[in-house]
Order: sequence, then C-alpha cells, then structure tokens
Amino acid sequence: MTNRELLERAARAAGVLGEYRTADRRGIVRPDGSVWNPLRGNDDAERLRRQLGIEITHYDASVQAGGVILPILPTDNRRSVTRRAIVRAAAASSASACKCTFHQYMVGDGCDVCNPELARELSE
Repeated sequence: MTNRELLERAARAAGVLGEYRTADRRGIVRPDGSVWNPLRGNDDAERLRRQLGIEITHYDASVQAGGVILPILPTDNRRSVTRRAIVRAAAASSASACKCTFHQYMVGDGCDVCNPELARELSE
C-alpha cells in the first residue's frame, strides 16, 4: 500500500476532509489549507491515535499499534515507525468498514457505510 493510500484510508477513518496533493508537501490538504499528514507529523499521529483509540506498545525491536506490529531496525527512527504503525492501524480500520475510493468518500458518493443518507434510503 502506498503512502497516499495509507493517508487516504486513515483520513477516512478519522473523518478528515481534504484532498491528497503532492505539489509542495505530501499529505491531505484540508479546506482551510492546512496539511494533515500523520506519517510525518507527531501531532497529527497522536491526534489520530487518540481519536480512534489506538493503543501503542513499544517492545525492544518492534512497535504495536492496535493490531499492527512493525519491526524497528537499528537504523530506523523509532517515532517514524510508531507514526507509520498508527496510520496503518487507522487505515486497516477504515478498510474493514468501507470500500469506497477516497474521492467517492469526499464527494459524498460513497457506500452506505460512509454515506448516512444512502444508508437511510436503503433502509426505507
């Protein structure tokens, strides 16, 4: 899974609105112009972790975020691996709930899981 796919799925899980852009800074650009990227920012990753209730456990050579366990090699930055584990756990929670593309989700043309209006219509 690419970083873009991880970020889009994590954004969906967290309810972050915006558009993925690669022009100047990689990440989800919100309507206010700010960039959301928990793969690069500790603050974004920590807010994502708290919002989704993802628990973190550090071991000597790995980190666990929810059901995701990633190895930490001697050359790795521990915080970077922790952020990636958080984003992967968030992306996994989104993927299990909804199969729409990020674009479908953003324009409100998604499935009954991510589009409450469609869910109401289907239940009537």
